[in-house]
Amino acid sequence: AEDGRRGLRMSRGLGDVYKRQRRVRGEITDDGGAPVFRVTHVNGEALEASSATKVWKSAMSKIKGRAVTVSGPELFGLADRVVKALVQELPGVSACKKYRVVDYGGDMGQLHDAATAVDED
Repeated sequence: AEDGRRGLRMSRGLGDVYKRQRRVRGEITDDGGAPVFRVTHVNGEALEASSATKVWKSAMSKIKGRAVTVSGPELFGLADRVVKALVQELPGVSACKKYRVVDYGGDMGQLHDAATAVDED
C-alpha cells in the first residue's frame, strides 16, 4: 500500500464443505488522521474498520459463518515484539499523543538483524 502496509493471510473456513483455503489481504492505510484497517477477500469484497480487531473479527465471522474471537494486532503481525520495536522507530512516533514508548530490551541492531533474518526466510 502506498501509505500503509499490506500482508496476505491464509484462513480455512470451518463451514466450508470443500475445505478450500480462503485468502485474504490485510492492509493498514492512513486516512490523514487515523489508521484505517482493511481486510480484502480474493473475491474483492473489502471490510474496513477503525481498529485491527474490529475488521478481523468481522472478516473471520463472515468466513466461518459464526461469531469469533480474534486478536487483530496478532493477525496484522503487530503483536510481534520485533515488529513493535521497529514500528516504534518510525518517523513521527513522538507526535502520537496516546503512544507509550516501550523498552523491548536488547539493542535495535539485534532487532533489525532479527527482522532481516525473518525477511530472508
